[in-house]
Amino acid sequence: MICGAIIGLVTVLAVWIDTFLVKNANINWQWLWITQLVQWAFMFFAAGLGMLLGSFINASRAAQGTALGIIALGYLMNTFGGLADQLKWLLKASPFYYAPAIDPLVFHQLTWWYPWVLVIAGLVCGIAGLVVFNKRDLPTT
Repeated sequence: MICGAIIGLVTVLAVWIDTFLVKNANINWQWLWITQLVQWAFMFFAAGLGMLLGSFINASRAAQGTALGIIALGYLMNTFGGLADQLKWLLKASPFYYAPAIDPLVFHQLTWWYPWVLVIAGLVCGIAGLVVFNKRDLPTT
C-alpha cells in the first residue's frame, strides 16, 4: 500500500515537472487527483483481495500468484465483456469496470460510487482475511 501511494505521488510530481517543459499543458489538477484516487481505490481492492487469499494459502508465492491471476481474470472479463451484448454482464463483474483508469482525467466525468465499490469490496475482503487468518491454527515451532 505504501509503495502504491508513493508511485501515485511520484506520478503527480512527474506531471508537475512536465508542465515546466510543455507550454500550455492545460492540466486540470482536480481531475488528476480524482484519477489518482480512483487508482488508489483499485489498489485498496487488490490489497484486500491479497489479504483474503493470503489467509487461506500457506505459501506466499501461491497467494501472490492467485491474487495476480484474479486481477488478470478481471482484465479478461473486461476485455471479453465489450465484445458482444450477451457478455455485458462480464463488464460489471470485473473490478476494472469500477476503476475507469484515465477516463476521469480525459473526459472529466466519473460515476462517484464506482470507486466506493472497490473500496468496500477491498475492506470486506481484508476484514474477512483477517478473521480467517486469526482463526487458523498455525504451528508455533
